[in-house]
Amino acid sequence: MIRNLASFLVVVVLVAAAASGLAAEHKVRPFWGNEAMWGYWEFEDQYVLRKDWKLVSVSHEAAERWTSANLIDGDAETFYYPNGHDAYQLTIDLGKSYELGAFTVLTLGRPNGAHDSRMAAYELLVSESKDGRNELVAKGPFQGEEGQETVVTFSATRGRYVTLTAFSRPNANREVCLRELSLVEAEVVKRHQAARAAAPAARRAAWEGRTSPQAVEALGRELADMLFCMPNEINRSNLRARPKLEAIGRLKAAGNFADVPKAFRDYYFDKLRRPQAFGLHANDVHPSGTGFAGISDFPGPAIERNLDAEGRKKHIALADDLLTGLMTLGDGKKLAIGEPGSVDWMAPGQPYGYATKSRRQEPYRELWWGNGLQPLVTAYVVTKDEKYLNRWIAYMDD
Repeated sequence: MIRNLASFLVVVVLVAAAASGLAAEHKVRPFWGNEAMWGYWEFEDQYVLRKDWKLVSVSHEAAERWTSANLIDGDAETFYYPNGHDAYQLTIDLGKSYELGAFTVLTLGRPNGAHDSRMAAYELLVSESKDGRNELVAKGPFQGEEGQETVVTFSATRGRYVTLTAFSRPNANREVCLRELSLVEAEVVKRHQAARAAAPAARRAAWEGRTSPQAVEALGRELADMLFCMPNEINRSNLRARPKLEAIGRLKAAGNFADVPKAFRDYYFDKLRRPQAFGLHANDVHPSGTGFAGISDFPGPAIERNLDAEGRKKHIALADDLLTGLMTLGDGKKLAIGEPGSVDWMAPGQPYGYATKSRRQEPYRELWWGNGLQPLVTAYVVTKDEKYLNRWIAYMDD
């Protein structure tokens, strides 16, 4: 039912190639992987362009593989890693003058696990000329957390040259690890701060309007585009003799996207009621089924196999917690995820995430995979109390 995989892969290749081509001109962030998914980059592609940046002075250079060039190469896997001094100063020529409003530093895992190699404090100076008067625009202790990009804002200041002084912590080797230094124009900072201030209200408005005619039509349009429902698609994919699927295609052809979600629901429920007629094994739609034709655990069952009465009570208790916004993680920890419409599903760091052994921040898998909500489904199947189903639907809508 999902569109041709080969076509999808072609799109991925084209998008990735386009991103690669743009990288020289824009601050394009990774297309995939932890960096892209977990929000390391606060300003997305709105950073000052790096293509003309040059290091014009470095007070203390590091060993060859850890040189200062790594600080501005756009690669979070490389880093500037000097040691042996109390402070390290670098001056960068941006290629032209900018009205600056912030600098950022990305802090990931430590090269030397024995030492906290984040800088202890910083100073940032801005100047219009290499040998001109430098203006101190920001200074203070560095409070950045590992696995995050630390943003330091300052009053709008115009300049072409920036000088960062990084002060080392009192560790054994006076090491400092700096992965990525980025700069942001003052106007971008202003827009970003305004958008952030408005985000909770906008998110709430989108949540409350999720059943509006406009939202339903947008959902129907997206859903119709995912399905093989047009006559040529049905013939090509051997999905003939499915009148309810064909009905979706007619709605799509007529541009009646608002009725597509309900039509798809009718088609899906028809498959649940008559699985054999669609070539499905009954186990595939049984609440405690054993997966596809009984040979695996996919798709996952609504109720765990061999769940005894005590286990069902436990799941109901977990579901009752979810009714109050508390999710139980695999280690038994209870996480306050909040009410539907306000959950930050994939945020790294606390309270929605944790630090890995390599000190990267990742979201709790129970949250962003959604399996932490499974007790609501189990509780509904066991008790038939619709409050559990409605809560699960609300979180799914979110």
